[in-house]
Amino acid sequence: MLFWVITIVMLAIAVLSILLPLARRVEQSSNAVQPMDIYVDQLNELEAKVASDKTAAESLAQEKAEISRRILKQARTQDQITSSVASGSIPSIGASLIALVGLPVIVLATYLHTGSPGQPDQPLHARATANLENTSIDEMVVIAERHLAKNPDDAQGWSVLAGVYGRMNRPMDRARALQEIIRISGATPERLADLGEALTVAGDNIVPVRARQLFETAFKSNPQLAKAGFYLAIAQEQEGKLEEALARWTDLAALRVSDPEWKSMVARKQKEIRGKLGLPEPETTPNTLAGPSAEQVEDAANLSAADRAEMIEGMVANLASRLEDNPQDLPGWTRLIRSYAVLGKMDKAQAALKKAHLAFSNQDEIILQLQQQAIQLGLKPPVSKEENP
Repeated sequence: MLFWVITIVMLAIAVLSILLPLARRVEQSSNAVQPMDIYVDQLNELEAKVASDKTAAESLAQEKAEISRRILKQARTQDQITSSVASGSIPSIGASLIALVGLPVIVLATYLHTGSPGQPDQPLHARATANLENTSIDEMVVIAERHLAKNPDDAQGWSVLAGVYGRMNRPMDRARALQEIIRISGATPERLADLGEALTVAGDNIVPVRARQLFETAFKSNPQLAKAGFYLAIAQEQEGKLEEALARWTDLAALRVSDPEWKSMVARKQKEIRGKLGLPEPETTPNTLAGPSAEQVEDAANLSAADRAEMIEGMVANLASRLEDNPQDLPGWTRLIRSYAVLGKMDKAQAALKKAHLAFSNQDEIILQLQQQAIQLGLKPPVSKEENP
């Protein structure tokens, strides 16, 4: 009801805006005939003077003739004005009819045809999300970016946007979103690894220094984080540290052993690096340095915590025993040192590091790799032969 009241008032205003100028035009036209009365009064006054002053009759007669001429001229002008007003009344009447009848009819017919007077009010949020299903991904991203520009501490929003950026192959934008998540919610190994991955993808899959630092921090906090270990192995291979990369791939072989694609990828990388180093393929015998088999992992999963720890320690002890017989196995040494560090046996990790240093004391490049591993694990780096007293 209120809608129609407002509509009628607005139509009345529109009609009056047309009719008022027409009314003023007619009034102005009627006022144009008023000078005739002035001339008649002047003529009457002149005739009175002639009657009272016979001596001035001749001069007054000339003035009387002039006034008479003006009266005739004004009469002709009045006739023309009257005829034009009469002729213009028809358009004025037509315009008035259009304003009074035509305009409301046209407006109402147009609204009833294109509008929805019976549609109830819809909240702004409902209007904004009504066609969300028909919105493209790019438009949704723009909406999310505008929301986050006004709400920069919305961690959930940044998380969703980071996933969308990843699917849209926008790694730098994904890295920016992950940085915001870390700023708001703090750094976890998984978030650091995701950020390092985004930076690596943005760099054409070349692991940059910053990304490597992120992977190292994440891996140190969670040595079982496959993503961090994967990219660290890639980084070591890209830097030409093939022995260290092979050792890390060997460690990664023990992770996600139930994933056939992961196992195939790790085995392929190990084979590639062995080929570059000219190393033979390892024999597939039980308890090799390549790590536990799938059966061993399944057996370990069914054991109690104490039995599982005992089993792991037995495997590490077996690896240490094999290295005593084969001290030139660098991947084995790096794996043994890391295993002790993961188990929290830092003294044994330091001792294994020292033995590895003695085994490769004449190979400066390997000593440098051992020093880097020691720094990563929080151990005291071995001293190169130049630094020995």
